[in-house]
Amino acid sequence: MAQQVSFRINTITGTSTEVLGTSYNTTDVIALDMAAAQAYQPSVMQFANVIDVLRFKVAVQSGSPTKLTMKVCLDAAGDECILTSTEATLEAGVTTAATMCCSFSVGAALAQTLGNATLHVFAKLDAGTATYSQVTATWRD
Repeated sequence: MAQQVSFRINTITGTSTEVLGTSYNTTDVIALDMAAAQAYQPSVMQFANVIDVLRFKVAVQSGSPTKLTMKVCLDAAGDECILTSTEATLEAGVTTAATMCCSFSVGAALAQTLGNATLHVFAKLDAGTATYSQVTATWRD
């Protein structure tokens, strides 16, 4: 007899008003407390699950960015990288061209091993500047 496997889908969204440029910067980071979205877990737990998707939203301020590069780190300094730099094409909004989004299909098991549940999501652009408005993580456990 086949065994049924079930899992829970979780999401968390972080917001920011920082301005992205063409290089990583320790101020251009959104910290996601992965335990905060899980009411059944204490906030001090260490996060360890499969990240399915990371979705980014930016608001262009200058220039013409076409790509966003991101990386996920265990620390706010960006030195303990858990998901290395990956690039995606930015898609302009239908009614507001300055609003751009992109998504990364991650499909990787990530674990916060520094004693907390926070993942730090860094981003940079290929050109111009944009407000780092939002990042949403979706994962299953």
